[in-house]
Amino acid sequence: MQESLCWNAARTGENLRSAGQVASNITAMVRTSPVAKHASHYRATATHTFNTLTNNTCMLQQAVRELMPELYQPGHQYAKAGVLLLGLLPEDAVPYTLFTPTKDISSDTLQSSLDAVNKRYGEGTLRYEANGLLRPWMAHRNCMSPAYTTDWQSFMTVS
Repeated sequence: MQESLCWNAARTGENLRSAGQVASNITAMVRTSPVAKHASHYRATATHTFNTLTNNTCMLQQAVRELMPELYQPGHQYAKAGVLLLGLLPEDAVPYTLFTPTKDISSDTLQSSLDAVNKRYGEGTLRYEANGLLRPWMAHRNCMSPAYTTDWQSFMTVS
């Protein structure tokens, strides 16, 4: 479950950076299947507030790992996990105060480099170990239904 949440945090970090935004909070959520028979339904959410607004994947994943004790209860078979970012602002509109730490240029360079490599060579070419290597929790893409309602090219034709 932690790998799934960290993977989600990494993806949201990439999306934040590509949109030129930063977040003030991250909420992690987990749940069991609401339709599973012979199992109790469980869901939990927890929120972390950052000291400074961020789009840094390392900080997002660290926050998710810190929230794990609030989310995880042993004995449940979890079906879904995700993250939600709150307090979004454009990166250039971040308010600074006397106590705001200076911007970490090396971290920004690392994030930009990772994003550039993954954009050029494909998603997941470079990733954090916290995202997991095998990812057995990931949905199987071979079981996806066709996108008939969203892809005009996949419409079936009748002759």
